Amino acid sequence: MYDITIAKKAEKYILRLDRPTAKRIRDAIDVIAADPTSGEALTNHESEYKYRVGDYRILYDVYETTKIVAIVKVAGRGDVYKN
Repeated sequence: MYDITIAKKAEKYILRLDRPTAKRIRDAIDVIAADPTSGEALTNHESEYKYRVGDYRILYDVYETTKIVAIVKVAGRGDVYKN
C-alpha cells in the first residue's frame, strides 16, 4: 500500500462534486493506493499515470523509492489536460 498525497486544487475539486461522484473518486484513489500501476501510464512520462472514473480523470505521479502516490489533478475528461 502506498501513501497518498492530494494537491489542494484536486481536493477542492473533489469537495465541489456531488456526493456519489466524490465517493467514486475517493474509492478510485483507494484502488490507486493499493496498486498505482492500475492506471494508464502517460506517454513519454515514466512515473505519471491517469485513472479513469467515468467522465473524470485522476492524474498522479508515483514515487517508488518513498512509496508515495501524489494525486496531481482531478477534473472532467475535457479539462484535465488544460493548465
